[in-house]
Amino acid sequence: GMQVDVILAALGYGAGGDPPGYHVYDQVTRLKVEWLGADGGIDTAATNAAGQQAQPRLGKVLDVVEVGVWEGRWVCRQDGKTYDAYWKNRQTGQEARDIIVLESIQDSKVVLYRQGNHGRYYGYISADGRKLTGTASWYQQGMTWSADISR
Repeated sequence: GMQVDVILAALGYGAGGDPPGYHVYDQVTRLKVEWLGADGGIDTAATNAAGQQAQPRLGKVLDVVEVGVWEGRWVCRQDGKTYDAYWKNRQTGQEARDIIVLESIQDSKVVLYRQGNHGRYYGYISADGRKLTGTASWYQQGMTWSADISR
């Protein structure tokens, strides 16, 4: 949008092209320009001089419900983008585990990659920043997932 162009112009980039390795997104109505480092996208400003944990982009814990029956908890690792995921099926009691990596946040759109099935979750962040809702690449038509974001 307009604001983004103004910010990029101020940073010395014209409207022609995006600078390499940055995300612009509006989360909780806060416009943020984030530079991504060479270490695969962790914002070094988020890790202080003491080397403490990078602040997760989405939240430290996501409480997830998938297709109405799988209840999950995804817990962020210290890199701020990798989640150890655990689910339990509320109907059958079956359990599942996997690793999920936050690939991108742009505006309110989120993409997460699930290693076990090479699938992707596509979600939208709510206006208050506390909820995600979306679908996934392996879901059938009409299936959805949602998550409560705990910081």
